[in-house]
Amino acid sequence: MNKEKLDSICIELNVVAVQQDANDIWMQGDLDIRINGKKPYDDSDIVMVDELLKSLHANGEYFIFSCCCGVPECSGWRRGQSKLYFMEKRKHQRNMEI
Repeated sequence: MNKEKLDSICIELNVVAVQQDANDIWMQGDLDIRINGKKPYDDSDIVMVDELLKSLHANGEYFIFSCCCGVPECSGWRRGQSKLYFMEKRKHQRNMEI
């Protein structure tokens, strides 16, 4: 039996308190994604949470990473990240083996 090595994916929410003045304090959170211990995007880029959540429900191409202004093309993302369900892949492999 041939075992494929799977990538390690870590998604971490970093929350910090931000203070503008004595009475203006709020919590701010950012998502960090690491694949095999490395960020697949620049430090100046952000994770688009809505696109990440959409990608969990369907195959397709999603702009999961973007410039901090919210426009992916601004920081060089010309195409979205492709996502294919692992379970669908297993299903297709089983159908081919039969």
